[in-house]
Amino acid sequence: MKSKIDIQLELLAEIEEICSQNNLNYVLFEVDGLNPFHTLKKDKPGFVSIAMTQGDIERFSKIIEENHKSRYVEGTFNNPRYDPIYVSYGNKNTTEIPILELSHKKNYGIEIIIHPINKSANLDGSRIQADKRLAKEKKLRTTLNKRIENPKFWYIKTGMAVLNGAYSIAGGGKGYYKKLMKNIGIDSWDEIQNYSEVNINEFDINVKKLDDLQAINANGIDIRVPKDTEDFFIKRIENDNREYDNNTIIDTEIGYEEVLNETEDIIKEAKGENEEIAWIKVKAKDEQSTIQKVWQLVEMTNIQVQYIDYFKDKSDKLSKLDLNNKNEFDEVYDELKPVITDLKKYAKIDLTFTVNDKIDRLIEEVLTKKGDNVFLQKIKTLQNKEYLIE
Repeated sequence: MKSKIDIQLELLAEIEEICSQNNLNYVLFEVDGLNPFHTLKKDKPGFVSIAMTQGDIERFSKIIEENHKSRYVEGTFNNPRYDPIYVSYGNKNTTEIPILELSHKKNYGIEIIIHPINKSANLDGSRIQADKRLAKEKKLRTTLNKRIENPKFWYIKTGMAVLNGAYSIAGGGKGYYKKLMKNIGIDSWDEIQNYSEVNINEFDINVKKLDDLQAINANGIDIRVPKDTEDFFIKRIENDNREYDNNTIIDTEIGYEEVLNETEDIIKEAKGENEEIAWIKVKAKDEQSTIQKVWQLVEMTNIQVQYIDYFKDKSDKLSKLDLNNKNEFDEVYDELKPVITDLKKYAKIDLTFTVNDKIDRLIEEVLTKKGDNVFLQKIKTLQNKEYLIE
């Protein structure tokens, strides 16, 4: 029986053959959590990825869809509910199902991840940033891509369905993909030279590292890598004997559609139970946070009492000083500085307090004169919330 890495090596061989025949290019990027440029987490056993320009990814995908029926390519461009910006290239006759992490993917075979190579810096070194609105939309998409199986949370499932419907009407995943690629996508490998740095899977890479690729041979398969990584990659590919995640169903001979049909009820039950456990953990965390907030409230109240006592006999004198006079302003500020420091400390956790009318008014005037209007507005906002000690 073949292993998971055997299937992945077959997929890499297919990628190499298709790219050679169709003038496409790629570079091996990750093997079992490691890559030629930096160290990544090692928590994904048997994880293999390559990188291609977005234009080559689309051309590769079209070739697969038209000529290789036992393979699949899945990405945002052909599945609007697909969350990542990378593409999955997999074998339909195999299975790799993360039981507790089912999303709205359509395919669950053993696969290779294809990361897009995106613009990162111009030749003059100036940074190329994706539109900030796309970052917000990415967070929204991650939320909408969650699958809820536990019937107790039907209201969450219903709410997400409504949001997904609205998002789809607004253009959804396809619109997001087009905007992202227009913003930072690269069409062909030759265009990489128009930039000093590119970004692959959130890591910036000097373009010179991709100037000169070579083919290394691992288990009889040619794979394209940067020149200085030959020994490292051969060792990693040929000596991957890690065990698989216990929460993942893996089969190298039975297709995922058959496995899903036979285990759907069991998977849903397991995922539903896991969701309930996660909900209990969230509630426990919320309760712990509430207790912590109460203690912080008690601590702040003790500090407030000290300030009320301290300024009891000083408020009248300080309120009569002229804040337009530098010396008198400095005198007032020196007295109020500890209060302002504590106000800023507690504002960070959305708490605030008052001292007395005269001191509170002086604090507002001092902050205004020092131009700290953002913090002043923060205090005023907090004064309308629940945790205000007067």
